[in-house]
Amino acid sequence: MSVFEERGVFWWHDEAIAEGLLAPDAHVAGLLRVEDNGRAVLELDGYLSNPHGPMAAMARDPVTRCIQGLLKGSGERVLLCDLNRNGGRFSTNGISYEKFGAAHCLIVRGLFSTDAAAPLFATLTIPLTGFEEWLRLGVLEVEDAPGTIIVSYRTRDDISYPDDDGILTLIFDIEVDAAGMLGTHAYSLKQTAYAKLNLNTANTLNDLALQFRMFEDLLKLLTGSDYELDWPFMDLPDGSRCRWYFLRMKNKEVVEAPSHYNTITAFPDLRDTFGSIWSRWKAMRDEFGPGFYLYLGLRRGMAMYVEHRFVNLIWGLEAFHRKRGGGSTAVAAKVNRILDKIDDANDKRWLTKRLEHAHEPSLEQRLFEVFKGLPLGLDEKKLRACCQACAKLRNDISHFGGERHDASYSEFMNDANTKSEALSVLYHAVLLHEAGIDGQILKRWTFNSFLSAPIKIHFVQAGLLDKSVLRVEKQPDAQAADANASVDAVGHNDPALPK
Repeated sequence: MSVFEERGVFWWHDEAIAEGLLAPDAHVAGLLRVEDNGRAVLELDGYLSNPHGPMAAMARDPVTRCIQGLLKGSGERVLLCDLNRNGGRFSTNGISYEKFGAAHCLIVRGLFSTDAAAPLFATLTIPLTGFEEWLRLGVLEVEDAPGTIIVSYRTRDDISYPDDDGILTLIFDIEVDAAGMLGTHAYSLKQTAYAKLNLNTANTLNDLALQFRMFEDLLKLLTGSDYELDWPFMDLPDGSRCRWYFLRMKNKEVVEAPSHYNTITAFPDLRDTFGSIWSRWKAMRDEFGPGFYLYLGLRRGMAMYVEHRFVNLIWGLEAFHRKRGGGSTAVAAKVNRILDKIDDANDKRWLTKRLEHAHEPSLEQRLFEVFKGLPLGLDEKKLRACCQACAKLRNDISHFGGERHDASYSEFMNDANTKSEALSVLYHAVLLHEAGIDGQILKRWTFNSFLSAPIKIHFVQAGLLDKSVLRVEKQPDAQAADANASVDAVGHNDPALPK
């Protein structure tokens, strides 16, 4: 499936264009197609100038130049960067042609500078289409009086969050669409929002793609939804707005935009701290590495076996604990004291090798130390028992190929899936808490929100909560039920929930 397709003429980006012409003489016609994952494919009707002539399609030389183009229908200019040869044909009695794949495709109604290298950009603007409910944009007011309809729009000020890398600005705007030649017969208003990154230094397209992915990952964790951001755009030096398609991992399934009732957080609750959350989120990438990405990798929409998902969660949590400096300094000091008392050099060397990892905590302890700092009020005995069971299951998979006892494979998979669901919620909460999300927000999401019902079921199955949290208390009468609906719906009166 393609998100863009159009014919045009194309040439090497660093070839000069004579004054008064739209393209160099060495241009070649072709078809440009951008797939839904952002990968651009260019199929030429011939071949660009090169040392191999018509045998260019057979060449194995790396492509270090960019390709520029002029589209036939829209009249827009195209720039393709990070190219690789993607087939083609050499024919002695037919048409020889080239095909290219590109990781980046820029489309603009303006002009690109002539340069051999890909351009650098210091700004990136990301449409927040689909996140209107999370942002709580609703400021359109409609007054329907007899014979008259009045629509009012209350403007919202942009919000800027400076940090060491630059400034993140949330831009609130409105789109107006009117139709009618002799008089307006159709009129629509739509609130929009954008996140604009103004960086202190110009960045490569690959660096900007990383910034985009980090911002998208943050929104996924803040909302709890795997809904993906729309394609971004950038501004050229002449003020032209440049659409940008780039290779990215896309969900194969259609994901609905987050609604106001099914998100972990809401932007108004984070308005004052969103800048620090964004700064901390970027720092976490370098600080935790695999402990950061092994969870995010599970939210990329890829199908995965139950065992694979479970061990990925365990690996990520173990890496997170290691990067955070988890370990017993007291045990390490004790080992060193014992080694210092050994006089024989050979014995000391042998025992040093044997005790090399003696100070390392067990997997059970690592999991427990990561989770016990969460402000969820979980019972520590239940939490430790769950961590012990997860560690045992991981060891069974790693060292024994699965369940060591007489359980069937179906029972084994159900057990791994149950633990994975609970670990996924806890891991998610750990990352949000580390990024600076308030503990009350995390507790509300886990126990007192529209999203909490399946979470409590998974926690009960994993032994983290008592079954009593799933019990539905009968209301004394309908009137009382209506009066207490908002309280009971979020579970504030449930005595079995953590305090």
